[in-house]
Amino acid sequence: MNKINTLSIDIETYSDVDLSRSGVYRYAESKNSELLLFSYSVNDGPVKLVDTANGEKIPSEIIDALLSDDVKKWAFNASFERVFLSYYLKRNYPNLFKGYGDELAIFIVSGSVEPTPSTAVINTPVPPTKAETLEMLTNGIIISCF
Repeated sequence: MNKINTLSIDIETYSDVDLSRSGVYRYAESKNSELLLFSYSVNDGPVKLVDTANGEKIPSEIIDALLSDDVKKWAFNASFERVFLSYYLKRNYPNLFKGYGDELAIFIVSGSVEPTPSTAVINTPVPPTKAETLEMLTNGIIISCF
């Protein structure tokens, strides 16, 4: 596989905790939460689907990309994906997982965002184009659409 520069992500999950009542942290940390489907695109390539509910494994190079500070991650509900995947990685890849800080921190989002001190946030009612998004990401800006 070529060097991964960008990783687009979408996940489908299950938890016995009501997300709307408890929030993403309690939802994700439940011992009964599951990653059902993990879809991804590397460097704007074709979308691939991993059916984790039926035993398929996320490729190791994708796990490495999720944990890499050098890979830009894209997700429409990035706050949710970041938190859920952090708990998933801690549970399933404890030898690789470092903490809940920066390993999944670089996400472009449409939705709410929790910026770190090194990021800037732009709030906009309309999602930017892909070209605008990539330009903002290279300048360390997180986009939050409302």
